[in-house]
Amino acid sequence: MLLGRTSPAFYIDCDNEISDYISNPFENPSFALAMFKRVEATKAIKISIFEGTGDKRKELTNHLLAPLCENLNKNLTWGEFISYVLNWSLGTDNGCLIRKVKGLSWTRPDIIVYNPSNFTVGCGIEGIRKITILNPSMTFEGEELKNFIWVKSPNFKDLIANLNPGMTKRGFSLQNAMGTVGAYIKSVWLWNWRISKNSGRATGIITAEQIRKENIEEIKDTISSQVTGHSNGGIMVLGGNAKYLDTSKNPTDADWLNGERIAHERICLSLGVPSELCGGGESTYNNRKQARAELYTDTIIPWAQDLVRMLNNLLKEELKGAYFDIKTSNIEALKKDKSAELKALESIKDRLTVNEYRKMVSLITGMELKDVENGNEIIIGNETLKTVSEPIGGEGGENEDDI
Repeated sequence: MLLGRTSPAFYIDCDNEISDYISNPFENPSFALAMFKRVEATKAIKISIFEGTGDKRKELTNHLLAPLCENLNKNLTWGEFISYVLNWSLGTDNGCLIRKVKGLSWTRPDIIVYNPSNFTVGCGIEGIRKITILNPSMTFEGEELKNFIWVKSPNFKDLIANLNPGMTKRGFSLQNAMGTVGAYIKSVWLWNWRISKNSGRATGIITAEQIRKENIEEIKDTISSQVTGHSNGGIMVLGGNAKYLDTSKNPTDADWLNGERIAHERICLSLGVPSELCGGGESTYNNRKQARAELYTDTIIPWAQDLVRMLNNLLKEELKGAYFDIKTSNIEALKKDKSAELKALESIKDRLTVNEYRKMVSLITGMELKDVENGNEIIIGNETLKTVSEPIGGEGGENEDDI
């Protein structure tokens, strides 16, 4: 007969664990780390207001809406706005709701962002027909809907693309697809944590010959007090020949550490963040450098451009023909190694004027080198063509002493 209690079985309750992960991915360390990297990188992108295109493009620093490039309202900076919109739109099915709150005609509007759990969107055959804010309780219909942007993942279960007539509409976050991976990571971490609490000792069974029944509880309690923590396993004491049987696998035996690493990398990739930036993959200096550039070109810049397009649509009336656009010139990860380009420019500079050369250097380095007086002379070596074509003696011709 077996005496004593057994330790709780360790397993992944798939339905419960996956639902728990999807409902709150922000508590999953892999999601949180990847999102932190993406948010901080996105904050480096600045926006401004412009008019015109091409050579006639001009930045409008005094536009009525220019303050929105720094603060969306008195409680929300641009960086905080990016953090909320990214986490809520990518981490939840309902995404987030951005609302324009109009001020007086001569003041700029405020931009408010609503938590995914604080609103519902009702949909009809013609599109969104009603938005309900839960706290404070408000309902918006008709013309009022043009003051909202709904930022979310698409839902591929929609009856019509981006429509689900007669139903409360939601997106379908990528986190649904990653739920199993998230549940796996959480379970592995819990397992490792319990082993750590258990001083690295797994659950086991002790058997001993001629042990008396009244001593079993005493032996079990004594050993358990030394090697087990709360709900972390237990010791089973039996009669018989004295021996110990390990009844649990450690993480190395189960190869869960490797599985955890792979799952962590997949969650990073699902959020568009190269795993090299989050401690995964081949994390060398060159790999991380390339990964940072790819993070911007493949993920952050396209997302920021979409967000700017939505803001331009939301604030079209107030922009009055101007438009928001992103600025990326200050992002170090996108700055190329300029030495090779400057070296190539050096080989052709004798075909350029001084001002042409200065313009090319400005384009390569980002410096603002303006035209100089008499800068339309062709460069030859360190001189201009005009300088080297003048007679040695100047305008009066060569002198005997010059030879």
